[in-house]
Amino acid sequence: MEEFNSGFVNLEKQYDNLKDDLLDVERRVNTIIQIEDYPILCSSIGDLE
Repeated sequence: MEEFNSGFVNLEKQYDNLKDDLLDVERRVNTIIQIEDYPILCSSIGDLE
């Protein structure tokens, strides 16, 4: 059970990190332009690392 709990905590940390990364990308991207079926991300910083 302890192993399960530690795995769960690890997953929770990974989820939090991913959420932070996604929020960071969302902040960097100003606009999404849709041309036909291709979304184009317009960013104020030039490139998304």
